[in-house]
Amino acid sequence: MSKVIVQECKDYELETLIAKINAAVELLGGWGQFVKPQDKVLLKVNLIGPKTSDTAAVTHSELVRAMVRILKERQCVVWIGDSSGGAIAGIAPTAQSFKVAGYAKVAEEEGAEIKNFDREGVIAVVPESGCEETMHIAKPMFDADVVINLPKLKTHSAQIFSGAVKNVFGCIPGLKKAKYHKMAPIPGDFGQIICDIHRATQIRLHVMDGILAMQGEGPTAGSIYQANKILVSQDPLAMDTVAAKMVGMNVEDVPILETARGRNLGESRLENIT
Repeated sequence: MSKVIVQECKDYELETLIAKINAAVELLGGWGQFVKPQDKVLLKVNLIGPKTSDTAAVTHSELVRAMVRILKERQCVVWIGDSSGGAIAGIAPTAQSFKVAGYAKVAEEEGAEIKNFDREGVIAVVPESGCEETMHIAKPMFDADVVINLPKLKTHSAQIFSGAVKNVFGCIPGLKKAKYHKMAPIPGDFGQIICDIHRATQIRLHVMDGILAMQGEGPTAGSIYQANKILVSQDPLAMDTVAAKMVGMNVEDVPILETARGRNLGESRLENIT
């Protein structure tokens, strides 16, 4: 049985966020199950582009701040990392995105370190699906002792739904993302690439920002709505199964999640999810 914790949370007030996240993790066995003092913990955010936190396109900076506070209190070294999509003047806009989303400010104020995946180097891995000979994934994903995934609850005009499973695509640095979109234009095939990234990396925990969510033409141009939820799980597919159901979708409606089910990435049957 996989377990998904769903917390009601109506705003980004810092102490409330900390309390809600800590209470959720306690139901999974407590923070000691995931981190120990001096661990280097990478927060893999959803930083799709230079969007402010109130657009619901990116993981909200105050949820990131809450996670940094929680981990620093446990004497961890905290990194905030991602690579944005798209290009401005032929360059991925990641550096600007960290500023616009508010993460650079959070890192400076809370004592965390920004890891711009476009500048940190890569590790070559052999993808399990055989989509190509090697896949290059951002090096901080392997340098960290613990990786925590911080997806955003959003619809997606191409992939239908974007959550914990999809969020790892930012581990492909810079403009290399376009290569994979061309290689796998069919959403189900693109899901194979997403699953390859999950298999190659070791993500210990997933904390979804579903307080401000996006519907319609996501992942950046949809409308904002108050979903008022934080979801926490060790199982990315179970988390997305629950989150998708909450917004009226089934796994069968989302090709990436169907592929993830076929690859045994996690649990996708609601009757097997607590």
